[in-house]
Amino acid sequence: MTLPWVAAKILLRPVAELRPHAGNARVHTAEQLEQIKASMLAFGFTNPLLVDEDGVLIAGHGRLEAASRIGMR
Repeated sequence: MTLPWVAAKILLRPVAELRPHAGNARVHTAEQLEQIKASMLAFGFTNPLLVDEDGVLIAGHGRLEAASRIGMR
């Protein structure tokens, strides 16, 4: 069964092309962002971001912010 919201593929995209969703309700503290950064540096980017066709984030705002802060392109 194919559902319209199921991710059909994984693409590698530049961080600069992705935009946070204006209606994102979740806010990450500085401490949480530091924890995400530390995890990325230790283990890599293991959980993909979910974005729409226009590069607007659906899920992963903290991961995007952390990736930007560590200079990930």
